[in-house]
Order: sequence, then C-alpha cells, then structure tokens
Amino acid sequence: MHTMTFETSAVYFCRAFNLDITPEQLKADILEELNRRYGDEVAPIPGMPELIKELHERGLRMSVATSNRRDLVTAALTRLGLIGYFERILICDELGTGKHEPTIYIRAAELMDAGPCETAVFEDSPHAIKTAKEAGFITITAPDHDFTDAAARRELIESL
Repeated sequence: MHTMTFETSAVYFCRAFNLDITPEQLKADILEELNRRYGDEVAPIPGMPELIKELHERGLRMSVATSNRRDLVTAALTRLGLIGYFERILICDELGTGKHEPTIYIRAAELMDAGPCETAVFEDSPHAIKTAKEAGFITITAPDHDFTDAAARRELIESL
C-alpha cells in the first residue's frame, strides 16, 4: 500500500476485499472523512512548524512533495499557517508516479534550481527515504529527529 497512489489503492481495495462498491464510491467515502480530518484535526509532526519557519528565515527554499491530495495538503497547511513557506506543492498523482520512483523529488529540486545533492528531503516514510537516498538526495527521516528541541533544530539546520 505504501507505494500506491490514492487512485490505485482504491482499485486495489475494491478488488482485494471484494467490496460491493466502485473505486469511485470508495474514494468519495474516504475523501469525505479525510476532508474533515485535514480541515479540523491533522496535526503536524511536533516541532516541524518551528523548523519550517527557521529554515525559511535562513533563506532556504522549500516545496512540498507528497503522495497526498492537493486539496487535503492545502487545507492542512493553510489551517496550520504554513502554506506561505512553500514555493510549490507537488503531488504524485498529478505527476503520474508514486514515491517508489524519485520523479517527484527530482521535479521539486529542478523547480528550485537545485540538484539532488543540494536538496534535503524530509520524509516520514521508510520506502520514500530509500527512494530519495538512492537518487542522491540528502535525506532526513522525520521520526528519527526531535524537532521540538530548539538546539537540535539548530544543529540540523546548520548541517544542511
């Protein structure tokens, strides 16, 4: 499932579990719940908003590269007051790929006039970290860091 897009996972679920609904119906039901959660509940990784603001203050360019839906990501980032820190939001489905391929990271870097070795990818997904690392990107595994600690954030920023 981790390497599937939203579109392909809906088809997979309907087939694998012999659901008595179409992939379109399943997607609509899931989206209704996701819209509610992203609009009202989804919290950022603790300390990540502070890190994003500090990276921005240091002049680092940032984009979002996600396998999520644009409307959901935009809703969450807007609600959290973070949308203005990102130059672009790139979506796997819109590029016709998933994070099992480095396409989204390569495109994000290109749009920021940078190469993989000049671009840090922050990820919470092990398979996506592997993809980015194999493509030559600097990788930061989000769950492995304490972004709530100001000194740790400073150290991470200085290492970039």
